[in-house]
Amino acid sequence: MKRIISIIIIFLLANSISNGHIGSPGVTLEGEAGPYAVTVVVNSPDVIPGTATVDVYLVDPSVTEVQLKPIYWFAGSSGTPKADLAMPVPGEAGHYKGEIWLMNPGSASIEITVKGIQGEGSILLPVMAV
Repeated sequence: MKRIISIIIIFLLANSISNGHIGSPGVTLEGEAGPYAVTVVVNSPDVIPGTATVDVYLVDPSVTEVQLKPIYWFAGSSGTPKADLAMPVPGEAGHYKGEIWLMNPGSASIEITVKGIQGEGSILLPVMAV
């Protein structure tokens, strides 16, 4: 009986010490979409299907449009719906915000396309929809 109680106590102590949060449902990316430096923050939905919130931060004031498009490996770029526009956030220069639907669980990507005076550029951001 003492042995069982000792094992339970050791298990409870080990469990309380080893608890921790690993990872985060959000994804952050810093990179370049063509000539534009971008920082992208994606907050995944709580359930699938659901909408992910995408924040795009740009330094270049010449940007005129930001588009967001989910891409799944099984459908490819041509098998997904057309891109949604990310809208400028009032009072925050260079901050664009949008929502996109993630319809299937698993690995996906979000294509961020930036258009402006310097041309057009895209970057892919891998996300996990769970």
